[in-house]
Amino acid sequence: MRLLVIGASGLVGSTICEEAKKCNIPVEGTYNTFYTNGLHKLDYSKKNEVVKIIEEQKPEIIICPAGITNVDWIEQNPQKAWKTNIENIRTMLETAAAYEIPVAFFSTDYIFDGKNGPYSENDLSNPLNIYGQQKLAAELMLKSYMPQKHFIFRTSYVFGFERQEKNYVYSLTRSLYEGKETKVANDMFITPTYAPDLAKFVLKIIEKNKYGTYNISGSSYLPRFEFARMIANTFKFNENLVVSSKFHEMKVIADRPLKGGLKNEKAINTTGFTFTPLDQSLKETKNLMEKNSQFPPKPSVEEKQITSLKREKGTDSKICIFIPCFNATVTLPKVLERIPASIKDKVQEIFIVDNNSVDYTYLLAVGYREHSDIKNLKILKNLSNFGYGGSQKLAYSYAIKQGYDMVVMLHGDAQYAPEKLPVMIEAMEKDKSIDLLFGSRMTGDPLKGGMPLHRYLGNIALTFIQNLLLGTHISEFHSGYRIFRTRALKEVPFHLCNNDYHFDTEIIILFIKNKFKIREVPIDTHYGDEKCYVNIWKYGLRVLLTTFCFFLNQKGIRKYELYKDGLKADTDKILKELKTEIIP
Repeated sequence: MRLLVIGASGLVGSTICEEAKKCNIPVEGTYNTFYTNGLHKLDYSKKNEVVKIIEEQKPEIIICPAGITNVDWIEQNPQKAWKTNIENIRTMLETAAAYEIPVAFFSTDYIFDGKNGPYSENDLSNPLNIYGQQKLAAELMLKSYMPQKHFIFRTSYVFGFERQEKNYVYSLTRSLYEGKETKVANDMFITPTYAPDLAKFVLKIIEKNKYGTYNISGSSYLPRFEFARMIANTFKFNENLVVSSKFHEMKVIADRPLKGGLKNEKAINTTGFTFTPLDQSLKETKNLMEKNSQFPPKPSVEEKQITSLKREKGTDSKICIFIPCFNATVTLPKVLERIPASIKDKVQEIFIVDNNSVDYTYLLAVGYREHSDIKNLKILKNLSNFGYGGSQKLAYSYAIKQGYDMVVMLHGDAQYAPEKLPVMIEAMEKDKSIDLLFGSRMTGDPLKGGMPLHRYLGNIALTFIQNLLLGTHISEFHSGYRIFRTRALKEVPFHLCNNDYHFDTEIIILFIKNKFKIREVPIDTHYGDEKCYVNIWKYGLRVLLTTFCFFLNQKGIRKYELYKDGLKADTDKILKELKTEIIP
């Protein structure tokens, strides 16, 4: 059984792919707008692209959870939604039918009117909103193209760990994290569905070739208000922030079924499986979010007040850009010239840290400061070579002392595109909960950008092992393009990290240990004539050793000073020990 999942970057699609891999089922997935490493780019509105991927992957079953599900947006934009939810599906179905490939399609309990729920597979449909109408139309269309061999999986309120952070658990916890009261309907009944359960049932039914329509929805039937309270309790938020309300009092655009939800007896009898208890599935979701740095610690009252004050006043973050340099006479001007004008105006300071170069880097930087359009350029000259890690220690201590909210690391060797700065900074400003943002080369085409093959393969191997040992899902641990939130830097003892290149690994591990939120954005790769001062074999071995040491520390086999609980950054110690000259 070879599967092709269209829409594998979303919650349902990605979970099905993960479950299939666990079961050793061959599976390939596609994405359209949300880039995800390991998936194939597909615009399934284009028949030639659908044909191409079918001929390349030769699937035996096509699973399609793709589509727009924002109910209120659909109500306001029915024609745009129709294109995605109907026309694109039709294109995919026509092609699949021509190749005689069965399709599994995902529908919803919103095809019912909510008067007599929960509903069985044979109950009459009567959708109240455009989303439900479009899903019902797609169901009928699937049956017309494939009368005998098709799967329709109806579900309700799917939740779980999700890379895109879009499902209800994420939206509610974000609101609770910010201390906002959230009104939730107490007269709207649902059957919340845990995504891993959904994936397990879907794969088993497909494996058995039991074609037809199935309700795959959780076994708990409860008001949405109670579900929200359970989420608040599981994530240790104040339950009183979840305020009971009647649905007609809610500020929503589209009508919803009040007594909705689904009966799941057919799916249980077909597979022999049972659904995970709701409280347990929420705990598992929380654990996965924490492991993947998606769930930040509860803020203090002071932090809430500061965040609220900034939001009210509309103040921007105070940002600095740090450029580490060593013998960068040739490349440094290229970096400085390519920084977008909007960023030069936006950031409060750009400072170059010359790590005691033996060429003319320092003099070039001084001259550039005098004659460039960067009015806020500062130069720090290390009195000795502190190492790559030492320069970072100095820069982060300086940024903390100067009261910056964010510090951007942009290398002086021109390997990372300054043109990406607006995208990266905007991502940090939009989501204040992100503590560390990577510019990831491995989510693009690094070989096309000139990355040597041995570095490409080494990066993949090291990242795979690190993810395995650390329990993370980071696409690249070895990018030097980063933005740190200084509030997080203060909380980790980076003064104890190594001064060599594997400082990068140690500080990432400290962020993971402290459950700080780490995110990535795709960036271009550029390798030119710049000289590399990294011994890649030594670097690789030190990275593996550092990661393994943390693994041993977490397992209690051996403890390390760096990973002791309660340690924070000692910036005074760093600034005292690492002597530098500052040219304002």
